[in-house]
Amino acid sequence: MTNSAHPTHTLDALRAGTKKSLNAALIERLRSDLIKGVIEPGTKLKIPDICERYDVSPGVSREALSRLVPEGLIDFTDQRGFRTPPLSVSMIRDITKARFVIEREALIDAMHHGTADWEAEIIAAEHRLQACERKIGDGNIGEDDEWALLHKQFHYALLSACSSDWLIRLHDMLYHQTERYRHIAAKGGNSATGRRRNTASEHSQIAEAAINRDEREVIRLMEQHL
Repeated sequence: MTNSAHPTHTLDALRAGTKKSLNAALIERLRSDLIKGVIEPGTKLKIPDICERYDVSPGVSREALSRLVPEGLIDFTDQRGFRTPPLSVSMIRDITKARFVIEREALIDAMHHGTADWEAEIIAAEHRLQACERKIGDGNIGEDDEWALLHKQFHYALLSACSSDWLIRLHDMLYHQTERYRHIAAKGGNSATGRRRNTASEHSQIAEAAINRDEREVIRLMEQHL
């Protein structure tokens, strides 16, 4: 874990203007730090270190870590305690395969239930994402926090009309997992971050196929995109 004498991000700032509990704020910050690779893969997560880093009590630390275990962002064993999952090629392939299956079913369901408001939300999300990419220009898209947020909003807009809470819940978990790998790849300058791909075109084609309710085409495009 990155050493720090003080909390990397104050949880009070994260809670400002909201009704979030300290525990909820810590879970959100931990999730973000794990996905972005701020806490490196394979790191042993000791309760005292978490307490010092985020300025919280042992009880709050333990509960937050435990809550992230079911999401797959933290591993826990009786003998080894809490630890961030290591990276592997076989694991990201498995995660991506599972995400495609879930996202495909959720998107088909969304196309069946989507309204004009759903279509407008997709168009708006894609427009914001395209504008961000133009602003970044030749920079590293994979390391840009605004792009990451807008990219997430685009994919979530596509599925926002899905009627299945479980499909959305599973998609959330798998999306965070793939984002974890993407962020770490971006830090290494890996081309898999999308810098050498025409992601703007990919998103545009996916949006158009979804709005046109072209299931076969949107499935083909989404599989290639993932």
